[in-house]
Amino acid sequence: MPAHIGFGDVLRTGLSFLVANLSQSRKSRNMRRMRKRRNGTGIISPALLWEGVERDRDRREHRYQSYDPFRAYLDTYDPDQEVDRERLNDRTVDRTEWELYLQPGTEFDQVCEQYFVDYPDGEIIAVNHKKQVQHLKRIETKRQGHRTRIIWSEA
Repeated sequence: MPAHIGFGDVLRTGLSFLVANLSQSRKSRNMRRMRKRRNGTGIISPALLWEGVERDRDRREHRYQSYDPFRAYLDTYDPDQEVDRERLNDRTVDRTEWELYLQPGTEFDQVCEQYFVDYPDGEIIAVNHKKQVQHLKRIETKRQGHRTRIIWSEA
């Protein structure tokens, strides 16, 4: 299933709406007080809470309409990638997955490259884990009017 907003997110947003507007906790009262300064009502709308759900989804999903940016993104997961001395390479996948599928020149890589040639209107979506945003969870393809298909998933 894509990392898109699901039924659970809809329920959580409705529950968050009730809690934010009815709760007497210090955090909820401060949130209502800040909202009252901005729009004069003090009511926290479901749309405001829904924006947070969409921001979270956009943080996890990376969409590509061409091969070169997609390949550059996958290259950041190379276990042998050299990074600056001050930085830590925290984007990782299992070395076996890298060598069999994600490395440049593999069959999977050639299929992804051919996908962009065959379907110029298609896109490939790289989805990261919800809690561990630096870990790749799956790769999906999506075309207009077609179902989303998972082409690679973490082992």
